[in-house]
Amino acid sequence: MSKAISACACSLLMLLASITSADADDLKVLITNGMKPVMAEVASQFERDTGHKLSIRYEGSAVLQEEIARGDEFDVAMMIATNMDAVAKLDKIASATRVNIARSGLGVVVRAGAPKPDISTVDGFKRAMMEAKSIAYATRGASGRHFLAVCERIGIVEQVQAAEQSRPEWLPSSSPMVRRKLPSSR
Repeated sequence: MSKAISACACSLLMLLASITSADADDLKVLITNGMKPVMAEVASQFERDTGHKLSIRYEGSAVLQEEIARGDEFDVAMMIATNMDAVAKLDKIASATRVNIARSGLGVVVRAGAPKPDISTVDGFKRAMMEAKSIAYATRGASGRHFLAVCERIGIVEQVQAAEQSRPEWLPSSSPMVRRKLPSSR
């Protein structure tokens, strides 16, 4: 994990503490799941240094956007830029306080023991997606939208979206993740 990102997250929390009421013991923080490792690293240091207790809730950015839009209370939110833009348009955040602190990438994984697909080219990625027994991806949030946009660009979005949908047993029912079982194309 980048020390710069950790330092930036800690600095943002320190700034928040300085502008929040001095008697506020707890700070309600809404954080996108992608920032969880960073916060695990800086939260205890922040609490020690400031005396403030962080009440942190992790969710997908789309869920956090909905909560902020309906008026749920919070002191600070860390979420994806597009979701931040949406709540800014609703005047639910002070836009001038926004700071971009990280970028995130997406990856492809396969089950342990499965052959590693060649995704070094667009055709290779497309072939790997179409030959997969199933594909799991988030149905809400930036990563799911990005995955489907990539599928659309390479001409397989209809096959991916039309595939039989199920929720892996290990996921809570509130999770926006689905597994799509693709018809065998072999």
